Amino acid sequence: MKVGLIGCGGIADTHLKVFKSTKNVNIVGICDLNLEKAKNIARKFGIGKTFSDYNDLLEVKDLNLVDVCTPISTHARIVCDAAKAVPAILVEKPMALSVAQCDEMIKETKKHGSNLCISHQQIFLPSIVKAKSLIEKGAFNLTSFTTRQKESFEVLKAARLAADWMVAPEQGGIIWEVCSHLAYLQLHFLPDINEVYAVGGKMKYPIYDHLAVLLRTQNQHFGLIDLSWVSKGTE
Repeated sequence: MKVGLIGCGGIADTHLKVFKSTKNVNIVGICDLNLEKAKNIARKFGIGKTFSDYNDLLEVKDLNLVDVCTPISTHARIVCDAAKAVPAILVEKPMALSVAQCDEMIKETKKHGSNLCISHQQIFLPSIVKAKSLIEKGAFNLTSFTTRQKESFEVLKAARLAADWMVAPEQGGIIWEVCSHLAYLQLHFLPDINEVYAVGGKMKYPIYDHLAVLLRTQNQHFGLIDLSWVSKGTE
């Protein structure tokens, strides 16, 4: 399988390591607006072709999969373009910034017969799989479910696990970048959520950098999302 990757930010290393360790997968090219960044990563992983325009990558012959690891606001446009050229697209979470953009991505992939997958890999973690299995077997009755992530954005940035665009209003901030994982896990365990209440603030950045969300299901079960990027420690 021939794979191309678009976007060489921090998460790209993780994706490329998985591709390199998977049998019968050949990373044929990578792309980033910063061509020098793409070249550095290409040397690190032994990738032959680099591009600064993703449209040039999409023209690579017999490309089977494109992996989109770019900022959220670019997902819709890139996926809609890629749908015309490749049979499968993997895009980092969250899917897009609006329901309208998501609908357009689905429409275009269906139109061109391309397969689209959003990277919500946490439901496959062994601990999550085990917990889900216990609940489905009736080992215990799930009354409430909490997802919590408290970090320091500056620490994450220093470790190349976060970038400045993640606190830019046009990219949605942590509600899109991080809360998408926590919300997806809530839906995995509490699929019948019908009420959402939230409170948050902008303590340090121009986006909501800490928030709490209370969820209630049709069966009167509860979910809690506790999220912060201004914490002094990691939780």
